[in-house]
Amino acid sequence: MYDGILRLDFEPGTHIVDFAADVALVVIAKELTVAEEVTNRAIIKLLSGHGCFRSYLKRFNHDESDECTWCGAGIVEDASHVLQHCPRFDVERCRLQNVMGELVTSRNLIRMMIADTDVWEAVSAFAVRVMKVLRKLEREGSAQ
Repeated sequence: MYDGILRLDFEPGTHIVDFAADVALVVIAKELTVAEEVTNRAIIKLLSGHGCFRSYLKRFNHDESDECTWCGAGIVEDASHVLQHCPRFDVERCRLQNVMGELVTSRNLIRMMIADTDVWEAVSAFAVRVMKVLRKLEREGSAQ
């Protein structure tokens, strides 16, 4: 997969900022700084599920459980749960949904991000806030 991405014939000056095996998020910009301004690692982690989600951490034996510490009851903490359901992020999700004008779903998110820069920026802000919280929880858990 990665090998195929790196062999694509991009225009001179195009920079690959980041990518994950199961998500393609392409940003075309003449300057690397411009690409980095609109794409952040938090968005990539949210869209790919590669981040501080307990399901991802457990997969690599960095956590004993994949259960959401907020919801409990066997609910798996993955990107989909955090994006669409976890009450821990209701305030952030509400802000995002206000900008989107509809409920956040994995089906409409990328389509709306591409169509509207305000949605892109709102998703970015949501992703950054969520990843900060999850990273803090991961650090606290590993310190115990």
